[in-house]
Amino acid sequence: MRISVLAPLSVGLVLAVGGLGLEAVLADNIALGKPYKWSTPPRYGGCADEGDARQLTDGASYGADWTVESTVGWVHQGRVEVIIDLGSVQPIGRVVFVAAGGGLADVFFPAVTAVLTSEDGEAWYLAGAIGSGALVQDRTKEYSHSFETTELRARGRYVRLVYQAEERYLFLDEIEVHSTTAPAPERGESITADELDAVLKRGLTARWVAGEWLGFREQIEELAEAAGARAPMDIPARVEEMDARVAAMDVSDAQETQTLRKAYTELRADVAQALYGAGPHVQRVYPWGEFRGETLPVTGEGLPASVDITLWQDEYESAAWAVTNLTHEPLRVTFRASPLTDADGREYAWEDRLWLRYGIPVPTRVGFRVVDALPLAGNRDGDVAEVDVVPGEYRLLWLSLQARDLPPGEYSAEIRLQADPSGDLLLESPLALTVAPLRMPPADERVLSAYSWEQLTGWDQPAGAAADLRAHGINTFMMHPAALPIPTFDIEAATLKSVDFAPLDAALARCEGQPRMHGVFWGGNPSFWGLDLHSADGAHMLKQFFRAWAEHLEEAGISRNRFFFYPLDEETSERLIRIATLIKEADPRLSVFWNHVNAPGVSPELMSRVGPCADIACLKILTAVDDEDLSEQEAAFRAMRDKHDPLVWTYACKGPGRLMPPDTYYRDLAWETFRRGGTGTGFWCYADGDGWDAYEGGLHYGVVYFAESAPPGVTRAEPIIPSRRWEAFREGAEDFEYLAQARRAIAAARDEGREASTCDRAAAVLDQSVGTVLTASDRPGRYDDAREELTRLILRLRAEAGNGG
Repeated sequence: MRISVLAPLSVGLVLAVGGLGLEAVLADNIALGKPYKWSTPPRYGGCADEGDARQLTDGASYGADWTVESTVGWVHQGRVEVIIDLGSVQPIGRVVFVAAGGGLADVFFPAVTAVLTSEDGEAWYLAGAIGSGALVQDRTKEYSHSFETTELRARGRYVRLVYQAEERYLFLDEIEVHSTTAPAPERGESITADELDAVLKRGLTARWVAGEWLGFREQIEELAEAAGARAPMDIPARVEEMDARVAAMDVSDAQETQTLRKAYTELRADVAQALYGAGPHVQRVYPWGEFRGETLPVTGEGLPASVDITLWQDEYESAAWAVTNLTHEPLRVTFRASPLTDADGREYAWEDRLWLRYGIPVPTRVGFRVVDALPLAGNRDGDVAEVDVVPGEYRLLWLSLQARDLPPGEYSAEIRLQADPSGDLLLESPLALTVAPLRMPPADERVLSAYSWEQLTGWDQPAGAAADLRAHGINTFMMHPAALPIPTFDIEAATLKSVDFAPLDAALARCEGQPRMHGVFWGGNPSFWGLDLHSADGAHMLKQFFRAWAEHLEEAGISRNRFFFYPLDEETSERLIRIATLIKEADPRLSVFWNHVNAPGVSPELMSRVGPCADIACLKILTAVDDEDLSEQEAAFRAMRDKHDPLVWTYACKGPGRLMPPDTYYRDLAWETFRRGGTGTGFWCYADGDGWDAYEGGLHYGVVYFAESAPPGVTRAEPIIPSRRWEAFREGAEDFEYLAQARRAIAAARDEGREASTCDRAAAVLDQSVGTVLTASDRPGRYDDAREELTRLILRLRAEAGNGG
């Protein structure tokens, strides 16, 4: 069966089985007013009403606005099916539906929709499919799009639309089915469930390839314009030909898809050669920048070829290069670091100090790939690696190093990139390390409480997750709701009978040693074990349970100051106040974690009443506060903080996670937390399913990839593969230690009676460093400059203290 793209790319991918002659005539909407059923009921409260059962075929389209009741919506549903009963068997020539997308709420159009027909509701036949790969999701506005098939040749009484949704939201308004005068072809075999899955997978491939071609085409046009007369004369014709090939590709043929991709990468290489010349091109790049799979990083101003790094003992640092292959031949690059040598000529082994990695583009739900996963390029802890670069594309080469057990001083090495098999030298760059006489403490000894909702019990991470978390600065473990101990109550006697601590103990064991702090996330809407929170008996039994919980942890060696209760998520309510009050009545030494989201409807008065119960007040940041009510909540949070002095933490939660910038989202969390006077920060979340697949496992908030499910060719030398975002968070956690040590040195200087002008100048340097990092996002060297300045400040203040001030 050949499945081809027939509609213009600007309209969206439309895959149809069979075709019509020009004599075919489409009739009016034969689904108007017809009944339908769905595989799962609508679940989005903002537009749910009794009319959901008729609004998809009522003939009234309002644009699938999820704030109005005429829309039918689902949340957290990966696949949704709608079956329309036309009342009798009819020829079918076209299917149309309206869906919503865009906006800051991360609403995405359905990735692909299969259209099936049946005469009896039992045997189903594939009529076609609709994809959205050529639609660029605009996150600056909310809008709708009308998707349609054309030139179908099908018949049936039932029309079944299978939507491969984007996991979080699916919003529909109107579905139309149009008849046709064209005769339907002879039917083949009905489709099986496995065959339907394969069709949807092929549709996803078509969506991704078409979306990538749009990015390629845009850059080809930009490169050709920049090259002017030097650009090959046939580029416009070849672009037009490629448009036609993409529109007609058979996504059921994997070889054809590969051939197509090879053709348009070579096309881009040809036009790029006019500007940069043929052959491999190497440039050092900003590790945390935006790298899309379809965009060549050969334009713009690069960083110096030499790598000069100043860091503390045991601290991590990163550097990156882009190797672009502007030829038609595969390129293999050997990535090598010479031995590390100190000023006296002594050599230090790279083992456990150097990791050579490469960036892999992974698909996103908005139609392009981002370079995110960072598997090892060679053997673990090796100083030599090999990376392949296909024609017309690039590879991001990544160096992670740690100054593990290196004495303070100057060190040097050399980075070499060599082309194989020709042996041509692509890069020979000095690597200079300056290790300051300051030590980066291990995660558990740092000022910052760093967490990531790692949830070791819930995501079923492979062995090594706990070590990976600690290596990235995590010292506060948030356990999954599956780790909750399970109480049993004697309701008549109003007493706690027993507690099953096995789930909690299993989660503690997976931590592989105790982190600095533990918290158990109770889930979005816990039942509180069926007890009445406001009755005397219910309150008494809950308090018994809380005390038993704390005593069990104490016996396990976890004192009360290393554990906190996390009963409700992103909720500021009377219910939260009641639960927190009961926890405190059970034992005033127990701690409560409260994470607040600025949202309409939460009064400052309510927030002030949470204050006395919250030991850790955690505010979601990186959210807009333009609304007057939200600004009031910001002020109320500060007032609560000043009055009750809880630990102030922050967190961020936007998705899809891989679309968030490594620097201004993940690394800057620590800087923004310091600016707000906080001592803890984290993000949602460490892992959330198969990160290699853009359409499975949610919105991919996770920052790691698992080797066991990696694509062919990915090195499996380590079970957990980091992302650029995960590396950025680690460096942000280390940045916070710089800031905290600088603040501590300034405070010590004031306590010692050092001149006020000296202390004030130091404080100004600290404030300026924070301000520059958070506002000058266009400066690639801002983090390095700030770290070097803060290192000098700390050493100077300590030296002055040692000399009597």
